[in-house]
Amino acid sequence: MPEVSLSKALKLKNRQIKTVRALRDRILAHNRRVEGADTAFDIPAEYTRLLEETGKLAAIKCAITSANGAIQDSINRIAELRGHLAFLDTVPTMEGPEPNYGMSAPTRYTAQLKAGWMAEEKERLQNELDELQDRIDEYNASVKVLLPD
Repeated sequence: MPEVSLSKALKLKNRQIKTVRALRDRILAHNRRVEGADTAFDIPAEYTRLLEETGKLAAIKCAITSANGAIQDSINRIAELRGHLAFLDTVPTMEGPEPNYGMSAPTRYTAQLKAGWMAEEKERLQNELDELQDRIDEYNASVKVLLPD
């Protein structure tokens, strides 16, 4: 088993995901053909390879999961921060009159979470996210992982 940094293992995982996806796509595209027509691929062999590559992917993910134990709290916090930032992007903050179609008078709106506060909050959360990501990047570069052959 080769020993690589966690950051390298993450790159290998992403490459392995692409390999599995490409094999699945090939099987989907070439499994069925006109009877008697030539085929570019041996689909049963490609399926066997897909099973092998999927097994490798699972093993890489397991190795990464084991190595992530010490920073799992940071990984989870980052995921929640990203979701929260996406949520904040959807909160309406525009205030003032808006045309009310079909009515003569515009409707006046006020926001309880003001646009200025929202910008500051997003910046605060993004800074926390950046600090956590820096900590994770340092960890990923320093921790070694044993990968399957």
